[in-house]
Amino acid sequence: MHPLLAGEYDVVLGFANANYAPPTEVPLEAATIVGGETLEFKLGAVTFNIADEITKQPTEAVSVIDAESGKPLVTIHSHGNGYYLYMAKPVPAGTYDIAFHYGRSPEPTIVAENIVGAEGVVSPDSGIRLKKPKGQDITGWDVVRPDDEKSILQVRRGWDNQFPLWHNFVVPAGTYNVNIHLRGMNDPLPVGEGVEIAAGDLLEFDTGL
Repeated sequence: MHPLLAGEYDVVLGFANANYAPPTEVPLEAATIVGGETLEFKLGAVTFNIADEITKQPTEAVSVIDAESGKPLVTIHSHGNGYYLYMAKPVPAGTYDIAFHYGRSPEPTIVAENIVGAEGVVSPDSGIRLKKPKGQDITGWDVVRPDDEKSILQVRRGWDNQFPLWHNFVVPAGTYNVNIHLRGMNDPLPVGEGVEIAAGDLLEFDTGL
């Protein structure tokens, strides 16, 4: 408890960042302090329960997204050290989606949906990695929902190296199509249809190339 004079205050959450980066600030609603009374903020938390093999992935940031508005409440960046990425995040009451931002991916990947902030536990336990083929110049690959052809995971390499093509990536359990991008080809090449990723499974997908 912190004694304060009566009045209007702004309350800001500060989320720790690695490598001496300043905290990520998240403002809460303005607070009115009334003389002789105690104002209490009730926060829930989103906690992470992730297997070691799943965390060995090129995640550069984790976002807690307000499920109703689709806007991130907070995005924690690794700053070259992922120590704080999967630590519990105190949040106001609400429902949240969780997104992982993978290195060089054009868009984040939603790994969990409709997490209730008061008691939410995020336990992503399914994922995929691509088996490295021989003699093919792959520049990227996508995991695509068959129903609307929307890419839920977009993996892209750098111009001077293959990172992170062959790493582990968390994706929700489900049935997907897999496309690869080859240097010199304008359109992606379908290499898998109806690929099943089961809960608790880290699938190594063989393109057959």
